[in-house]
Amino acid sequence: MKKSTVIAVVMLLLALAVLGFGIKYFIEKPEKLPAKPAQEEVQEEAQEEVQEEETELTPVQEENLSTLSAELIDPLDLVVTDIDVSDLKEEDIDVYGFSERGADDYEFCQEIGARVVHIPEYSTYFAYWLPDNWDQLEEKRALVMMHGSVANAYAMFPHLYDTAEREEFALISLQWGWVPDNSGSADYVYLHDSEEGLRVAYDLMTVALDYVELHFDLDKELSAWNGFSRGSSASVAYAYLDKESENDYFQLFMSIAGPANSLNSLVANILDGTYGDNALDGKNFYLWCGTANVNVTADSDGEIVNTCERMTNSFHPLSSLGASVEFIETEGGEHDTWNESTELQKEAVDLWMSF
Repeated sequence: MKKSTVIAVVMLLLALAVLGFGIKYFIEKPEKLPAKPAQEEVQEEAQEEVQEEETELTPVQEENLSTLSAELIDPLDLVVTDIDVSDLKEEDIDVYGFSERGADDYEFCQEIGARVVHIPEYSTYFAYWLPDNWDQLEEKRALVMMHGSVANAYAMFPHLYDTAEREEFALISLQWGWVPDNSGSADYVYLHDSEEGLRVAYDLMTVALDYVELHFDLDKELSAWNGFSRGSSASVAYAYLDKESENDYFQLFMSIAGPANSLNSLVANILDGTYGDNALDGKNFYLWCGTANVNVTADSDGEIVNTCERMTNSFHPLSSLGASVEFIETEGGEHDTWNESTELQKEAVDLWMSF
């Protein structure tokens, strides 16, 4: 066979082989895998879904976060407002960030099951806790608490929880002071700093009581009030407003380690008799101080003063205004002694339960 013929035959066989492979490839061709760009698109969509789940806001946050958490209104700009407690939203954390500033106290509140209720009209919130056997109690009582300086509504729960659990009453704690946003100040502003602020604070208490009554059948006319340190300073005003409003919710006012704030015009006018000799008729007070509790205050001209002496001087008109007063001085007691003593707390609670 000629050489050229052999080459032609070989070329023909190669062509037939290539043609057969091509036919087989197209007949048995596998399904095409998704292109890389499509895979990346699917992954991005999945990541976006996860991010949406992680950042999903609660109903309260959706409603309030854009305004309330962005700006805490100056307490002195607030005025008493009609509030429908059935519209209030409940959560396990406040939208203002106090849970971060008082992280340990907030963590304690989470452990005991305390809840948070926002009051948008007053740019604040309150926290509450109920005993486990609440539904079985014949008398459903609550102690309303007001924290001390530069503190938060969570701060009082660790101090009063053991006593409240043992004596079976609810705890309600109010946020009544804060640093207003965009004020350029690092200092707290308190509702106690003005007469209208005091009226707002009292209304805040009634809103909290009304809310717990609405949802948990609280006997709000059997309530007591507890103020610690700076929180104690307006007990006189709250007792007067409780009487003036004819609510008579509070059977006892506990002023702990803090004198009356006579710099507030409402407090001063009550104590000097401007509102009459019976301005506090029928109201009951429990006052406590520790003899070792000394500090420097705004009205002491830089001098070290004794809290017991200041409480004695500022609260002495109470009896002449119709109030019943029990004043306890604990020898050697410090500022926090009452908060740390369930024995002292029980004395006050027993007095409350006697009314």
